[in-house]
Amino acid sequence: MNTDKTIVTACDANYIWGALLLIMSLKKYDVKAKIIVNAYDFDDKQVGYLKQFPDVDVIVGANPGRQSICIMKPQAIFSAETEWVIWMDADCVVTHDVTDMLITSKDGIQIRFREKKENATVYRNYYRKNDVVGDIPAEVLAAWRSDINERDESRIDTVCQTNCFVIHRDKFPFIYKWQDQMLKVLPAQLLNVYNKSDTAYSMTDESVLNSLMAFSKEIPTISEYLLDQGNPPYLVHFGLAQKPWVGWNCRTLKYYNFIQELLEWTRQQGYILPSIPKSMRIENRNSEFLKAYYTAVTSGSKYQLSNFLRNILRKFR
Repeated sequence: MNTDKTIVTACDANYIWGALLLIMSLKKYDVKAKIIVNAYDFDDKQVGYLKQFPDVDVIVGANPGRQSICIMKPQAIFSAETEWVIWMDADCVVTHDVTDMLITSKDGIQIRFREKKENATVYRNYYRKNDVVGDIPAEVLAAWRSDINERDESRIDTVCQTNCFVIHRDKFPFIYKWQDQMLKVLPAQLLNVYNKSDTAYSMTDESVLNSLMAFSKEIPTISEYLLDQGNPPYLVHFGLAQKPWVGWNCRTLKYYNFIQELLEWTRQQGYILPSIPKSMRIENRNSEFLKAYYTAVTSGSKYQLSNFLRNILRKFR
């Protein structure tokens, strides 16, 4: 494919269905970009499922052991050779041809910053009495300022997400800096993307990137994020929610039919897929919906009680 764009992702074998759904969606909507999957602990058969799609390269790596895949994002980004590089988590799918949206200025980065309400949910466990809910907590900013030590005032008041972003290779020095900073401040043994015991870096790689956005002397020019437009959004991120290949919740059920259409399109194209997970089999649709509704009722009550108690506790911190 003659293109100046590469989409990169990374995952271990537990996310093979995530990588497949991402690739399937990119191919169904004819997104004109090369695709590189940094695959850890995949066997030959699993690699074959990915490589059967055109313009997909798979870089096979050994099991990362006690290191989370999330801190290997820079390494995956550096595997691309095109002018623009697009990182997408292996639990994302696209719902349109997003080719023309995968671009930014040569000195820029296209990345999504959270709204204040969403930012409040990220830091709900860490707010103290004098913090403004919706802002980045003062304790977090103080740690970032000390660790980066390049400027006094934060240039951001909400945080960006690292599930998808577009960057020009001219700004790779910033990605190298991100990689170096992760090695400095994150634990050597880190299995999960969320580390609630570390206030400043609870979102691991994402927190480190935001520390740089806030206090690094130089950062890429921030471009408007385009992939959350549309209905459904041009890019869907399943994030901390249950993944379709594991189960569903009320937030993700609206994409159930989309996943079924994606599976059917892939079959019609003659591609070979692994055994369909129980949660994605059409004959289990009703039971999966019932489980999602039941979970919404039980977990919703727990979340409201948790928020109530945390708001009381914050007054005494």
